[in-house]
Amino acid sequence: SDFITEALGADVVLGEYQPGDGRSGEMEVFSPGEGGGTRVARSLLLLRQLGPDDGWFVLAAVNEHTTIGAPQAGDSIAAGTVNVAGVARGFEANVVVRAVTAGTSEELDRAVTMGGAFEASEPFTAALDLTAAEPGTTVMLLVRGGTGLEGDPGDFSAIPVVIAQ
Repeated sequence: SDFITEALGADVVLGEYQPGDGRSGEMEVFSPGEGGGTRVARSLLLLRQLGPDDGWFVLAAVNEHTTIGAPQAGDSIAAGTVNVAGVARGFEANVVVRAVTAGTSEELDRAVTMGGAFEASEPFTAALDLTAAEPGTTVMLLVRGGTGLEGDPGDFSAIPVVIAQ
Protein backbone atom coordinates (compact mmCIF):
# COMPACT_ATOMS: atom_id res chain seq x y z
CA SER A 1 0.00 0.00 0.00
CA ASP A 2 2.97 2.35 0.56
CA PHE A 3 3.95 2.01 -3.11
CA ILE A 4 0.44 2.92 -4.23
CA THR A 5 0.27 5.91 -1.90
CA GLU A 6 3.76 7.21 -2.73
CA ALA A 7 3.90 6.47 -6.44
CA LEU A 8 0.27 6.99 -7.47
CA GLY A 9 -1.33 9.03 -4.71
CA ALA A 10 -4.56 7.15 -5.46
CA ASP A 11 -7.22 5.34 -3.49
CA VAL A 12 -7.22 1.69 -4.45
CA VAL A 13 -8.26 -1.69 -3.14
CA LEU A 14 -5.58 -4.36 -2.88
CA GLY A 15 -6.45 -7.96 -3.66
CA GLU A 16 -5.34 -11.02 -1.74
CA TYR A 17 -1.61 -11.76 -1.55
CA GLN A 18 -0.74 -14.61 -3.92
CA PRO A 19 2.50 -16.31 -2.84
CA GLY A 20 5.15 -17.34 -5.35
CA ASP A 21 8.26 -18.81 -3.76
CA GLY A 22 9.01 -18.25 -0.06
CA ARG A 23 10.18 -14.64 -0.64
CA SER A 24 7.99 -13.37 -3.48
CA GLY A 25 4.43 -13.05 -4.62
CA GLU A 26 1.84 -10.93 -6.39
CA MET A 27 -1.05 -8.69 -5.46
CA GLU A 28 -3.74 -7.25 -7.73
CA VAL A 29 -4.65 -3.57 -7.55
CA PHE A 30 -8.28 -2.61 -8.13
CA SER A 31 -10.05 0.69 -8.61
CA PRO A 32 -12.32 1.41 -5.64
CA GLY A 33 -15.36 1.29 -7.95
CA GLU A 34 -17.57 4.23 -8.77
CA GLY A 35 -20.29 4.75 -6.14
CA GLY A 36 -19.45 1.40 -4.53
CA GLY A 37 -19.81 -0.36 -7.87
CA THR A 38 -17.76 -3.12 -9.44
CA ARG A 39 -14.04 -3.05 -8.84
CA VAL A 40 -11.85 -3.03 -11.94
CA ALA A 41 -8.36 -4.61 -12.01
CA ARG A 42 -5.79 -1.88 -12.74
CA SER A 43 -2.42 -3.63 -12.30
CA LEU A 44 -0.60 -6.58 -10.78
CA LEU A 45 2.16 -5.78 -8.28
CA LEU A 46 5.20 -8.07 -8.31
CA LEU A 47 6.53 -8.28 -4.73
CA ARG A 48 9.76 -9.56 -3.16
CA GLN A 49 11.24 -9.65 0.35
CA LEU A 50 14.59 -7.81 0.33
CA GLY A 51 17.17 -6.28 2.63
CA PRO A 52 18.37 -7.09 6.13
CA ASP A 53 14.86 -6.68 7.57
CA ASP A 54 13.21 -8.84 4.88
CA GLY A 55 10.86 -5.96 4.05
CA TRP A 56 8.41 -6.29 1.19
CA PHE A 57 9.17 -4.27 -1.95
CA VAL A 58 7.35 -3.74 -5.23
CA LEU A 59 9.68 -4.86 -8.02
CA ALA A 60 7.31 -3.90 -10.83
CA ALA A 61 3.68 -3.42 -11.74
CA VAL A 62 2.24 -4.97 -14.88
CA ASN A 63 -0.91 -4.37 -16.92
CA GLU A 64 -1.55 -5.77 -20.39
CA HIS A 65 -3.09 -2.51 -21.64
CA THR A 66 -0.42 -0.14 -20.33
CA THR A 67 3.20 -1.24 -20.72
CA ILE A 68 6.72 0.14 -20.95
CA GLY A 69 8.72 -1.46 -23.74
CA ALA A 70 11.84 0.71 -23.55
CA PRO A 71 13.92 0.91 -21.54
CA GLN A 72 13.67 -2.61 -20.13
CA ALA A 73 13.24 -3.47 -16.44
CA GLY A 74 16.63 -3.50 -14.72
CA ASP A 75 18.45 -1.60 -17.48
CA SER A 76 21.35 0.61 -16.49
CA ILE A 77 20.77 4.05 -18.01
CA ALA A 78 22.77 7.26 -17.99
CA ALA A 79 21.62 10.21 -15.92
CA GLY A 80 20.12 12.62 -18.43
CA THR A 81 17.24 12.35 -20.86
CA VAL A 82 15.67 8.92 -21.14
CA ASN A 83 13.13 8.14 -23.85
CA VAL A 84 10.33 5.96 -22.51
CA ALA A 85 8.19 4.07 -25.04
CA GLY A 86 5.41 1.54 -24.88
CA VAL A 87 1.68 1.19 -25.38
CA ALA A 88 -1.07 2.63 -23.21
CA ARG A 89 -4.62 3.88 -23.12
CA GLY A 90 -6.26 6.62 -21.10
CA PHE A 91 -9.19 8.98 -20.78
CA GLU A 92 -9.19 11.16 -23.91
CA ALA A 93 -5.93 9.32 -24.80
CA ASN A 94 -4.01 11.08 -21.98
CA VAL A 95 -1.12 9.07 -20.58
CA VAL A 96 1.20 10.23 -17.78
CA VAL A 97 4.79 8.95 -17.61
CA ARG A 98 6.76 9.59 -14.40
CA ALA A 99 10.17 8.87 -12.92
CA VAL A 100 10.24 8.42 -9.14
CA THR A 101 13.21 7.58 -6.91
CA ALA A 102 12.48 4.01 -5.71
CA GLY A 103 11.22 3.75 -2.15
CA THR A 104 10.24 7.44 -1.97
CA SER A 105 7.66 9.82 -3.37
CA GLU A 106 10.45 12.00 -4.87
CA GLU A 107 9.39 12.69 -8.44
CA LEU A 108 12.32 13.30 -10.77
CA ASP A 109 10.25 14.19 -13.83
CA ARG A 110 6.82 13.82 -15.43
CA ALA A 111 5.54 13.97 -18.99
CA VAL A 112 2.01 13.94 -20.35
CA THR A 113 1.69 12.25 -23.72
CA MET A 114 -0.90 10.51 -25.88
CA GLY A 115 -1.73 6.84 -26.22
CA GLY A 116 -4.98 5.14 -27.11
CA ALA A 117 -8.48 6.00 -25.96
CA PHE A 118 -11.31 3.72 -24.89
CA GLU A 119 -10.40 0.05 -25.41
CA ALA A 120 -7.45 0.57 -27.76
CA SER A 121 -3.90 0.65 -26.41
CA GLU A 122 -1.66 2.57 -28.77
CA PRO A 123 2.05 3.49 -28.84
CA PHE A 124 3.34 6.36 -26.74
CA THR A 125 6.73 8.01 -26.26
CA ALA A 126 7.90 10.46 -23.62
CA ALA A 127 11.25 12.05 -22.75
CA LEU A 128 12.08 12.26 -19.03
CA ASP A 129 14.93 14.29 -17.53
CA LEU A 130 16.86 12.18 -15.00
CA THR A 131 19.89 14.46 -14.60
CA ALA A 132 19.07 14.93 -10.89
CA ALA A 133 19.34 11.18 -10.18
CA GLU A 134 22.52 10.07 -8.41
CA PRO A 135 24.59 7.23 -9.91
CA GLY A 136 23.57 3.86 -8.49
CA THR A 137 20.04 5.05 -7.69
CA THR A 138 17.11 2.83 -8.62
CA VAL A 139 14.37 4.80 -10.38
CA MET A 140 10.84 3.54 -10.98
CA LEU A 141 9.43 4.48 -14.37
CA LEU A 142 5.64 4.58 -14.21
CA VAL A 143 3.09 4.87 -17.00
CA ARG A 144 -0.52 5.55 -16.13
CA GLY A 145 -3.62 6.03 -18.25
CA GLY A 146 -6.31 7.84 -16.31
CA THR A 147 -10.03 7.10 -16.40
CA GLY A 148 -11.39 10.57 -15.78
CA LEU A 149 -12.86 9.36 -12.47
CA GLU A 150 -11.53 10.83 -9.25
CA GLY A 151 -9.72 8.29 -7.06
CA ASP A 152 -9.32 5.71 -9.83
CA PRO A 153 -5.66 5.28 -10.78
CA GLY A 154 -6.47 3.84 -14.21
CA ASP A 155 -4.35 1.16 -15.83
CA PHE A 156 -0.70 1.45 -14.80
CA SER A 157 2.66 -0.28 -15.05
CA ALA A 158 6.02 0.38 -13.43
CA ILE A 159 9.56 -0.90 -13.99
CA PRO A 160 12.84 -0.24 -12.19
CA VAL A 161 15.94 1.10 -13.92
CA VAL A 162 19.32 1.92 -12.40
CA ILE A 163 21.25 5.12 -13.01
CA ALA A 164 24.68 4.15 -14.36
CA GLN A 165 27.77 4.71 -12.23
